[in-house]
Amino acid sequence: MPKATIIYSLSLIALGVGFYAWTGGVSITPLIPAFLGVPILALGALAFNEKRRKHLIHGAFGLGVIGLLAGLMGVIDFSRLLAGAEVQRPLAAAQQLAVLLASATYVGLGFKSFRDSITNSYRNHIL
Repeated sequence: MPKATIIYSLSLIALGVGFYAWTGGVSITPLIPAFLGVPILALGALAFNEKRRKHLIHGAFGLGVIGLLAGLMGVIDFSRLLAGAEVQRPLAAAQQLAVLLASATYVGLGFKSFRDSITNSYRNHIL
């Protein structure tokens, strides 16, 4: 899970920096995903330490859930955009959708990892 965490964090950082550059750097708001990605990157890098992995990945997972919830805010605007309606900030809606997709993937992988860990622990305990 540390590798997936690092990949997820780098995708958030890339989204933040990419949209910041795309908008001409007039506001720091497009950098919000990068601000979320940096602590996740640190947690993922530190999680290679076997003794601390469980707690660090849980922390990164919690931040991933925050990213998922934040990304949900753009769904309505993005669906309006797809329908041809005008939205106040179309790039923000696109960025929020990208954050939602990245976060949903990471959270899904996290749930699978936790489930597999519990299943393996249960099997080892019985056997």
